[in-house]
Amino acid sequence: MHFGKAGWPLLLSGILATGGFYIPWAACPAWVKKDQVTTGSLANAPTGWYIYSRSDMNGLFKSTLKSFSQQQIPNTQNDKPICVEMTYDGQWIVYLNTNDVTIYVIKNDGTQKTEVPVTGVDNNYPRSTGFYVNSSNQLEIIYLATSLVVRSVAVNLTSGTPQFGATRDLADLSNGENGLIFEVETWNTTIHACRNHLIAQGLDTYGPKPQRYYPLFITIPNNGAGTATASDIWMFNDLPDTSIYGCGMTLTADGSKLLYNPGSQGDPACIPNRESHLDHKGFVIVPFYETSAPQMGRDELIMSHGISANFCPVDYRFGIHTDVDFTEWMLTRNSRFVVGLLQGDMVDEPGAWLVDWQSNTWTQLTSGWVPVRDVAAFVQDSVSGVAWRMRPDRGNAELRPAGEVYTMQGRKVTSSAAGRDRNDHSLLSGIYIRRQNNNSRYFIIQ
Repeated sequence: MHFGKAGWPLLLSGILATGGFYIPWAACPAWVKKDQVTTGSLANAPTGWYIYSRSDMNGLFKSTLKSFSQQQIPNTQNDKPICVEMTYDGQWIVYLNTNDVTIYVIKNDGTQKTEVPVTGVDNNYPRSTGFYVNSSNQLEIIYLATSLVVRSVAVNLTSGTPQFGATRDLADLSNGENGLIFEVETWNTTIHACRNHLIAQGLDTYGPKPQRYYPLFITIPNNGAGTATASDIWMFNDLPDTSIYGCGMTLTADGSKLLYNPGSQGDPACIPNRESHLDHKGFVIVPFYETSAPQMGRDELIMSHGISANFCPVDYRFGIHTDVDFTEWMLTRNSRFVVGLLQGDMVDEPGAWLVDWQSNTWTQLTSGWVPVRDVAAFVQDSVSGVAWRMRPDRGNAELRPAGEVYTMQGRKVTSSAAGRDRNDHSLLSGIYIRRQNNNSRYFIIQ
């Protein structure tokens, strides 16, 4: 194989970084957005709002997407929130307060603040939290109870006051090899769950490959009703002795795709990774693979099965990841927009950013020095118009559209297909969201 003058440095860097040969891909796939990047404006941002916490002060804050105006959410002024997440409709927030190591759920106007019950947690736990949507219990709140166990508690938010149900273990890694645990070095340990999918970063703590970090693709058995073990992890077939990392992970609203900073994965000519010296200067989107899927290489996952590789604006493509760091991604519920934060030793204006990954438009949401610690966003444009309206005089002729149907709180109520029996009466009067072919629209049943 002939690499040419430009190819040999890439090959050599791959050898030095991984301890083995890295063969560059012939050309970057069409979904790589390295030169296709735009810096957006707030005026062109979608309608909606975002919430965030700051590393330099207490409280949880809120602003609209189209103009930055920091407003503190009432009843959070004594808290130091992290792991901030919202429900599908943007009405409820869950977060971990590191001041008292307590998880709270609260409405976005600061009312109904309620402590989330946790059980069987180690000292200084829980370490992470979030909403588990479309679970076997409809909606749950997950948390890292120990370095080995992800636990959840069912919650009902439809009555206006949080009502908690059963607690269960979603994942227990105690049967793992090499002392495998969930990465717990920081409070911002990433765990996200949707349907029967759970993602996290794993860490081998001893054995032949200690201190090795890598992504965990965990399938929760029994369609999400069981407890996953280390045997339920989909694994690469070529993990090196060193870490490949994988940071800032988030799942799409249907749980089928994973977005993250790729660490040491992919062709450095095409992917913003460590080997390209553009670590945390962008992200990739790949399918979520369940335990039963065939194994593949860590580079093959991205280069052969990738959906998108998004590079940040050119002005920010310098320094190592601690100098300029785009991370802590959180997909919004229409899965076209992702929100994250910019931080780093060489960043003049740290803050929150919104990315339209399809067009690769990056929009700075905050202005000035706003050291965001965690952020989540609600994009109102994710429900783009009335798909259809049922009236009593039309009977049940169009009761179920094709696609997946959700309540405004994010609970999945059907997965109907075109031609299904239209006389199904299971949908009550109300507003619903239909998701089909990456599009989302709302409809009304009267």
